[in-house]
Amino acid sequence: MPFLKRVKSFFLLPKKELNWWVLNWRNSKEFKRQLLAVVFGFGIAGLVWGGALYKDVAHSKDAFIYPIHWLGVLSLAIFGGLGLSYAFLRDNKKKIFLLILLGIPSWILAFLIPVIFAEWLWTASGVIFPIFWTIGYPFKIDIVNFLIIEPSLQIGTLWLEFFFSFLLVGIFYSFFFKKSSKLKLIFIPPIWVGIFAIISPIIGNLIGVYLFHSLLLSYLLTFLLISLSFALSLFKAIKYERF
Repeated sequence: MPFLKRVKSFFLLPKKELNWWVLNWRNSKEFKRQLLAVVFGFGIAGLVWGGALYKDVAHSKDAFIYPIHWLGVLSLAIFGGLGLSYAFLRDNKKKIFLLILLGIPSWILAFLIPVIFAEWLWTASGVIFPIFWTIGYPFKIDIVNFLIIEPSLQIGTLWLEFFFSFLLVGIFYSFFFKKSSKLKLIFIPPIWVGIFAIISPIIGNLIGVYLFHSLLLSYLLTFLLISLSFALSLFKAIKYERF
């Protein structure tokens, strides 16, 4: 039956994804070079983003701290752009120049435009709160608190804003990788960023604050994971090859 085949194929997706990564990693030196370049570029950007925020807001007394930092945005544009350029555009100097030069204002606008709708996006992001309250209630744990990093840095509570910011970035990058599926390149990376905007602060709080008692580690780990979720999903959308 067609319906059962679709259900079966859905549950086989993780295996297909894993096979794609493992087989390409084993069989292609070019794949390794490109993947490491993208991960390295966006990884550095994520660490700079988290470190800059920690330096500026870790001791703030504000009740609501926004996760945008100019140094983080510039790092994503420059280091992320360099990683992408080395991976996929190193034979086209004009595209490399344009990707980084135009990437800086594009990343800035991508983070600023959703701020206009911040109140609505923050409210809409709250749709996940009842789910976490339900999960945490039997254990008397308010999981929603784990979506925020001390002192009051909003991460998971703004997952929709992260989604729309990286959606705009995806639209920008789609003009440089025309052979890739535009829908996958534009929509899949920001979906993963939205998911990791929820997951990353939980991991950051558990490992950084509760395990190692380091707020700095919590900041670094959280923004590293968000950046890498974008990097890996963007890489997959650009690089995808059918077996």
